[in-house]
Amino acid sequence: MVFKEELAKQLDTAYASFRGAVLDPDGAGFRRSCIDGGWGVREVGAHLAGWHRVLASGPGRMARVEMPVRAGRRGAGTRP
Repeated sequence: MVFKEELAKQLDTAYASFRGAVLDPDGAGFRRSCIDGGWGVREVGAHLAGWHRVLASGPGRMARVEMPVRAGRRGAGTRP
């Protein structure tokens, strides 16, 4: 249980840092890399926005008995 609580605290801390950087887009935190591979708040935000758009169309596509992701796109419901 202690492990789970520690992970929750780390997540809360990381989210607070991310939110602070988003609220100050002109600050250094917005451009600073915070994830391995060089991703910063800008890249993470763009990635989340893109996936939100892709995944939001999934339920409608599945209701029409289509793949949840458009043909040619890698993601949920496709194989590499």
